[in-house]
Amino acid sequence: MKELRLLIADDSDKTREIIEKILEYEEGMKVVGHATNGKEAILMSEKFEPDIILMDINMPVLTGIEATEQIMYKLPDTVIIMMSVQKEIGYLKKTMEAGAKNYILKPFNTEEIIDTIRNTYKKEKDKKVQIERLKEKKDARNPKTITVFSTKGGVGKSTTAINTAIAIKKETNKKVIIVDMDVYFGDICTMSDVDPSITIIELIEEIAILSSENIHDYIIETELGVDILAAPKKPEYADYVTTEHIKKISHILKENYDYIVFDMDNKFSDLNLTIMDQTDLILYITTMEITSIKNAKLGIDVMKSLNYADEKIKLVVNKSDENYGINLGDIKKVLEREIDFCIKSNDKIVVSSINKGIPIMTEKKRNNMMEGFEKIAKGVR
Repeated sequence: MKELRLLIADDSDKTREIIEKILEYEEGMKVVGHATNGKEAILMSEKFEPDIILMDINMPVLTGIEATEQIMYKLPDTVIIMMSVQKEIGYLKKTMEAGAKNYILKPFNTEEIIDTIRNTYKKEKDKKVQIERLKEKKDARNPKTITVFSTKGGVGKSTTAINTAIAIKKETNKKVIIVDMDVYFGDICTMSDVDPSITIIELIEEIAILSSENIHDYIIETELGVDILAAPKKPEYADYVTTEHIKKISHILKENYDYIVFDMDNKFSDLNLTIMDQTDLILYITTMEITSIKNAKLGIDVMKSLNYADEKIKLVVNKSDENYGINLGDIKKVLEREIDFCIKSNDKIVVSSINKGIPIMTEKKRNNMMEGFEKIAKGVR
């Protein structure tokens, strides 16, 4: 291991002397500088660019937390370990949010400070290696985002979303996740027979520290072959999810998955538009009913006004074999576009699938709906 270069930042002369004495004879460690306040810690860190800074939380001029925020902005690879006599969890959270990588309580003994320094540095070094590997995988992965949307309820949007995600997994054997963005009344977990122990709400509570390394702590791995990021359990939690949250979550998901399928509600909300703006493909679901076709016309017109490219929008007609005086040709004429995918109807299979929590694409026995989902999976690859 290379020699670790350390900066000690503490307004107590005695504390600095004790730490330097501890480190003086420790192999592989060298103290390169001292600081007596937060401002000086920033100047010394820029001068020496240490590997590790031992930073007292309460210092004059600038606090350790304030100094840490500025140092991490300028020297993001520096490992900062905060020192304090404060035991409150609030202090720990503030130091982590500022960018510190660990926290040690005073007074500490020789073994505690040495172990903290070595273990923290090793953990951060290993994390950087993992990040580089993830970056390489992401570059090779070329992740694709797919949004399943409709301006009309009851058209089979969520059924299409979950079964398309499973079909993509079967077709590609790549990493697939479905994100339930019907934040008020999401059904993906119910339709998959999953009782979510954790949802997007728990994730955004820790959004400040969310990363590629810990995002799986908030994701449900299922026996379906696809992972799920669950919607809030109660509609009153929906407004906690913001567009900024979604931007960060989407970015991190792209580092971990090959296909991200968003199941949306039926509104052009800021949240939905944020997702649709950055998605690769939009599967727009309609049916053979006149009200559904009317809503599809209005919805697609809105997307055109947002300058979405025609090739970004894929028209999916669910229950395409039903005939109530309207045929596929009529739909193409009204919507002034080709139909990209069709899914045949089978209400008995759909209702049974939903009630059992067993998605159609996981059934062993073939049925007339599977072909539609499989064609979508092949078409969006």
